[in-house]
Amino acid sequence: MAQELTTQVEGEWECDECGYVRRGKDDKPPMKPCPECGAPASKVTFYEYPDDDGDDDWDDEENL
Repeated sequence: MAQELTTQVEGEWECDECGYVRRGKDDKPPMKPCPECGAPASKVTFYEYPDDDGDDDWDDEENL
């Protein structure tokens, strides 16, 4: 029997009601209400962290 590979994506779970943010992985959604406003776990959305390939336009010397 072949095993399924699952990829865990890192990001943030954000409450749609109050904006409370908790860091986590996409495979572990919150099961409890929001600790800030009490909104149900169904009102929480996952946002994936963008890939950081190190190719940004930020120039340290120019932006001091």
